[in-house]
Amino acid sequence: PPEPAPSPAQADAAFCGAPNEFATRAEGSSEVIIFDGEKEKQFTIGKDKFSDEAKKLAAFNKENGIITVYDQFEDNGTSYIVMDYFEGETLQQLMNREGRLPYERAIEIVLPILKSLQSVHDAHIIHRDISPDNIYITKDNQVKLLDFGAARYASTNMSKSLSAIYKQGFAPYEQYQSSKEQGPWSDVYALAATLYYMITGIIPQESMNRLTKEDDKL
Repeated sequence: PPEPAPSPAQADAAFCGAPNEFATRAEGSSEVIIFDGEKEKQFTIGKDKFSDEAKKLAAFNKENGIITVYDQFEDNGTSYIVMDYFEGETLQQLMNREGRLPYERAIEIVLPILKSLQSVHDAHIIHRDISPDNIYITKDNQVKLLDFGAARYASTNMSKSLSAIYKQGFAPYEQYQSSKEQGPWSDVYALAATLYYMITGIIPQESMNRLTKEDDKL
């Protein structure tokens, strides 16, 4: 039978394998044409990170709160991830439509993510990019944590050499500076900020600003 159309999350993942600022496809061809010079180098780095994300995800295939990865392969000059197909929307899309959520509904969304994060952290991996855009809610109300592209192994020897990645309002202070130690607490902060946003409808104040000023909007 014909395969179903990809979900928005799957479409985004497939697109990441061939970003148009570094590569293109000729009309009628599936082969990726990579631009020369520095763009070729950046494309290769991005493709390798994309493949690495699949390996990280595959390690948690038994976790209900993380999308299942079935395969990862390279073809047509790019990389692909084969994963579960779900119909649904991101938490951000849900909130764009419905506004802030009742406390009980917000807790129902957070709990599966917390459970899955425990397994992720037990494997010494931190997600580092938890936000409403990376939480997916299926039509049958399953909750899935997406996008492990920013995930890194967090050990005592490596956790201070992580790249700076942050989303305003959801990233903890330590993620604004690559020299600061990051760990499971970094994901807990981001998830707590997401919970606050779900209940209040207000994006939390940036963690860097909270160092010098606290107000009633967090």
